[in-house]
Amino acid sequence: MPLDLDDTDKAALVEVLRQTIATDPFPLSPRIRRLRSILDKLAPPPPRPEPYPAPKPAGEPSMVLAKKNAAPALTADQNWLTGQVGSVPLRFVARRARRLLAVVLARGPLLRVAACKTAQG
Repeated sequence: MPLDLDDTDKAALVEVLRQTIATDPFPLSPRIRRLRSILDKLAPPPPRPEPYPAPKPAGEPSMVLAKKNAAPALTADQNWLTGQVGSVPLRFVARRARRLLAVVLARGPLLRVAACKTAQG
């Protein structure tokens, strides 16, 4: 049996239902549940906002972290393959610096950069 209610009667009924539901001491009682279902039919609740997107999985590092952890690129002044330190050929570099470079060349690329900086400075 449909009710013939105009907008003002419907608004008044919705307001009475909201007050009754809000002030009832037993919000989970069957009576209040029925009143809520009636209220949902008269005035549907507003749509919920969209949730935030899911966070990235922990296994994928960000681009900022990847750049931070990347090994520094060698410049032309630090090229150990040409036999030069900066623009000075190795034969003019002190004997101690050549030994240091030989040790560093055997150990790895990160030490090579440090050794080239030490030999230049």
